[in-house]
Amino acid sequence: MQDILDVKFDKFMEDFNLRSDSPEVNWRRFVNYHFFSQFQPGRLDTDLELFDKVCTQSAEFPQVHGAFF
Repeated sequence: MQDILDVKFDKFMEDFNLRSDSPEVNWRRFVNYHFFSQFQPGRLDTDLELFDKVCTQSAEFPQVHGAFF
């Protein structure tokens, strides 16, 4: 199962050109992308600014990895 996730994660980083960011940040983006895509498929593919807003990181709320839109 881990191999499948690794392949999907690598493809995601390649598709969104995220190789320069840390693995932790990219993993958060990967999870958020797949979670929110269940509600609005394709939305984050076309609106990268929204995608960046969804992938928040807050010092006040470090447990929160995304925001609903």
